Amino acid sequence: MDWLQVIAIVGTNLLIMLTFFVCTISLNISGRDDCRAIAESVNKEMKDFHGRLCSIEERRKNND
Repeated sequence: MDWLQVIAIVGTNLLIMLTFFVCTISLNISGRDDCRAIAESVNKEMKDFHGRLCSIEERRKNND
């Protein structure tokens, strides 16, 4: 019974590590372009939002 538990724990840990490495490798191969595109679109949206906020502040200053 004790050896069965040891084998189960070691096997589970090996499967977790294998899954982690496979996911990491697949993200490095296919995910970089997608992640870069998402980061660029978020950055563009942040700049656009900041511009809109600045224009709202200018209008509020002019109305006061």
